[in-house]
Amino acid sequence: MTIEKLIEKLAKVESSTILNNQYKNELQRKNLELYLKYFVENPPKCLFVGEAPSNLGGALTGIAFTDEYHLKHADRMNYVSLKGFNESNIVVEHRWKPSEEDAAGFMWKELVDNKFFPLLWNIVPFHTHEKENMESYRNPMSAEVDAYWYFVKDLLELFPSIKWVCAVGDVSFKALKCGGDSIKCVIYPTPIRQPVRGGAVTFREQVKAVAERLRQKGWL
Repeated sequence: MTIEKLIEKLAKVESSTILNNQYKNELQRKNLELYLKYFVENPPKCLFVGEAPSNLGGALTGIAFTDEYHLKHADRMNYVSLKGFNESNIVVEHRWKPSEEDAAGFMWKELVDNKFFPLLWNIVPFHTHEKENMESYRNPMSAEVDAYWYFVKDLLELFPSIKWVCAVGDVSFKALKCGGDSIKCVIYPTPIRQPVRGGAVTFREQVKAVAERLRQKGWL
């Protein structure tokens, strides 16, 4: 597996009235390529897997848990794994006012605070939305998880340095556990709480705990 082959596979998935494949667009493919190249040079030890990108986050940027605001200010705010993204790059669609997503804000704050930058992904890497309403977001359905979770295995093949996989949310946790022996690394034993809708405190504590355990193992 290579970055080019992974992005090519992503781009081949067809959109529908309830799912938008943002990787049909050159901008999102370019962003993902730049993001993954950082990890080629800085092999990750941990993978965070959320559920699906939202209309304000990964659907616009091509990077999980990342909105346009965090790409635009990446260098200035020391978002280490977004190295190379700055205002000179063509990385955002809404240049007059970059999009902001709550989950991205919570995620990047904790990563910076803990000096911990796992590879970020989603169990369904495409934007799941209400029928014919791309400005909305919905939780991915079981059939979609079953259809697209194999991209996690592709990432693990691309980055054999990954030791731990952490699920952010119950949907991704269940899918990873069902993957069982096909995932050749440790799955963190509990799901990390989604940071939105009242989960910020628990999310903060869990991210800190994961970072501390990785440091104890000498992986950070």
